Amino acid sequence: MRTRIKNFLEHSLLVLISVSLIPAYSQAQTNLRSPVKVIGPTGRFQLDFDISAPCPGGTTSTDGRARICGNSNSVTVSIDGQPAFALQPPQPGPTGPTGPPGPAGPAGLQGPPGPTLTADYALVTHPPAPLNVNQSWSMPWRVTELFNDTVRVQADLTKATQSRVYVEIGLQCGPPAAILYAQYSANGGATWNTLTNSVSVSLPGTHVSAWASLPSTARGDVLVRAVSRNGTGSLVEILGVHVQVK
Repeated sequence: MRTRIKNFLEHSLLVLISVSLIPAYSQAQTNLRSPVKVIGPTGRFQLDFDISAPCPGGTTSTDGRARICGNSNSVTVSIDGQPAFALQPPQPGPTGPTGPPGPAGPAGLQGPPGPTLTADYALVTHPPAPLNVNQSWSMPWRVTELFNDTVRVQADLTKATQSRVYVEIGLQCGPPAAILYAQYSANGGATWNTLTNSVSVSLPGTHVSAWASLPSTARGDVLVRAVSRNGTGSLVEILGVHVQVK
């Protein structure tokens, strides 16, 4: 009997479900022997009906009672109070294997430049106070290396782009035209070229030249020295000379 009733229900389910479902109670006439009752709130329904009409396949079910109950998630068919079958939404299948990685995305925007690093090379420094060493010398008119001696440093300026000179002058200062600046040599001291702008040494205190673009021939491991000119032979107290690059 259950097979015949199920056969009948499968052919009649579309007719039954096509009945308008409303929140309260309604009656609808079908080709079944009895009227169909549709009971339930929105999203749920219950259909009770008698089964005794011929099936499309030519079979005839015996008298019985069938109920179709549904909600928003499933539909259950019961025959003579016993569950026959249920219709439920399909469940998701198992997760498939991970696909191959996609192509690399485009490069991001270039970030802001980092802080500029400044290197400092000391050519002349103030001696400790207890020593009381006199750092004055007679500054000549012509270009002369400080103290008429070798006051030099080896500096790697490969990545530098600018340079300047820092000078500290004591109470004994030079004449109005007296200046001091730095030179470089790329051949071990055989020849010299200007590395920085000059500063005046005609007043006591600290003096810093403006930044100057580094010559292309100075971008390497070079020798650096400090020189002066436009002196009158009078004593000038030189307490400190530094070359700074960035």
